[in-house]
Amino acid sequence: MKKSLLYILASALIAPSAMAEYVMYINDGTQTREEKCEDVQAIKTSNNVVSVFEEGKERTYNAASTELTFEQIVPANDTVFITWGGAAPVIVNPYSGTIMISTDGDHVTVSCAKQLKDVVYKLKGSSTNGSFSIETPRKFTVIMENLSLASQSYNNSPIRSFSGSTMNIVLKGLNYLRDTVVDTCNATLRSKGQIIFAKESTGSLVVTANAKRAIQTGDYLQIDGGTIYANALNGDAVKANDYFELNGGSLNVVGTGIEVSAGYAIINGGKLSIDSRTRDSKGIKIAKDSSKAGSDTNGTLKMNGGILDITIYGGGSKGIKAEHDFIMNGGTLTGTVNSAPITEEVDGSEDVSYAALVKADRKIMIGGGSTKIVLSKTAYGSRALVADSSISLGGVATVDIEGNAEAYVYENAKGNIKTKCGYGLKTDGSITIAGYGKVTILGTATDNAEESAIMCARCENDININDACSVYFKSITNAPIRAKNIYFNGGLCISETESGNSACGTATVVAKGGAFIGLGYSTVITTNRAGSTGVIISDASYVPGTAVNVSTVTGDCIFTYQCSTHRANTKAKYLSFSMPTIAPSTEYVYTYNAQLSQTPSATGFYSNTEKAITGGLSINITSPEAGKSYVIRK
Repeated sequence: MKKSLLYILASALIAPSAMAEYVMYINDGTQTREEKCEDVQAIKTSNNVVSVFEEGKERTYNAASTELTFEQIVPANDTVFITWGGAAPVIVNPYSGTIMISTDGDHVTVSCAKQLKDVVYKLKGSSTNGSFSIETPRKFTVIMENLSLASQSYNNSPIRSFSGSTMNIVLKGLNYLRDTVVDTCNATLRSKGQIIFAKESTGSLVVTANAKRAIQTGDYLQIDGGTIYANALNGDAVKANDYFELNGGSLNVVGTGIEVSAGYAIINGGKLSIDSRTRDSKGIKIAKDSSKAGSDTNGTLKMNGGILDITIYGGGSKGIKAEHDFIMNGGTLTGTVNSAPITEEVDGSEDVSYAALVKADRKIMIGGGSTKIVLSKTAYGSRALVADSSISLGGVATVDIEGNAEAYVYENAKGNIKTKCGYGLKTDGSITIAGYGKVTILGTATDNAEESAIMCARCENDININDACSVYFKSITNAPIRAKNIYFNGGLCISETESGNSACGTATVVAKGGAFIGLGYSTVITTNRAGSTGVIISDASYVPGTAVNVSTVTGDCIFTYQCSTHRANTKAKYLSFSMPTIAPSTEYVYTYNAQLSQTPSATGFYSNTEKAITGGLSINITSPEAGKSYVIRK
């Protein structure tokens, strides 16, 4: 055993002393491993037992069977300066006995074998073929101040850390990093360990990758400050292994996007902008860590604040691809999908890979913040929010989705013409909209195909609308909703179509509460409403563009409605409604073919104490029994 070092350290620390940090090397005869000892007050030995006293705890080791050596971790107190731009890099190294620095032209290599932590390396100047590489056992800081490094070497990234420790980066002024097309290091800025862009950063950094990636870390990437531009032509602009975290500053990505290999991503603040133009690419891809299958964060993107803006152009691309969940509690998400699906050979047959802004392999849960998604005219058959298990929109979230594209029409391997419409919400499970938020999904394409534009919401199970939420679905040339059952339990839901479809597709409607307005070519389903406590009334000859009003026989207004927009060739004729204030088996006054006496709202719905209409014709109607429906035939 190396008892001499052990006993010297132990003797020196027998008495209480100022706390220090050590790295302990433990050799059991087959291998040597390291443990970090923080806040050490004393190290004592007694009868071949070594005790390490840290603040609040004691660790013991059997020194008879294990070789222990200690090396103190010493905080740095000075800065290493490296400046490019002359005949050779100018280096000021106050740790010449501890930190070894060598040069090969403008390529600078730093090696620190001692346990020296928090060393600051200040990099300045410019070089058209230079680099900075470092290997050190402890965390360190790199200050880039008006630095411009472009490496022409195949084995030298402009900035590379071979250390598993944290590289803390502070940006000052304007900084540029660029690699070459023959770079084999995989990234322009690369670290084996963590990369943190410090909140003290006041400058910017432009990282350009001509070979593969712009920024890559073997651990996590955390951005707390600074303005960063990551541009990649042939690979992911940013790649992190464990997780990606944005707390402040901004990251602007041009290229395939961001990939987290095995972990999660979290956005708490700052701004992330992604412009993805590659076919079948992912703006942000969060892959699961197979060793952490039980973790709720594994494979998840969570947004608590900040701004996330994504634009995708490549065919079949996804703006966000989470192998687990997409969770949004706050912040602002804006996205534009400009890409159509792609048709590929899969297992001997053709399959369509659709484009989407968000695709989660499990759940999408949006409970706060603001979401605005546009499926542009070129995004044929694309989707906004897609989840395999379920979609939940609740809390105080605002979700706006607009789809301008027609359907995607293609010929399959058998020569058959197939049509794929787009979706605002799509899941194999259920959709729940609750809370006090607002959800608006508009399919605005106006061609004459029945399967064009977007379907606002489609699920294989049930749609539940609860609490005091406000929901507005409009699909000009498609059914707004398709589901097994639709439960109206609270809030307000308006579903409109001008095509030859029902406002609720073929779903069974269960009216328990809340207000519902449906405008379509046919009435909603009138049977199999087990559990309904409300009633549904339908006008079989509604004239789009006119206003209707329902009042009590004593003149109290229940609601006024006028469809927000309509075409001359609309097929809409059935106006269906269900209100909690409409009691079963009760007489009401129904006024139709009227005009609004005020400027129309976005949805055309009003719940007023006075009539908001002028003119029209009035008839008396009697609501049906609870759970039943009634069709007005004038």
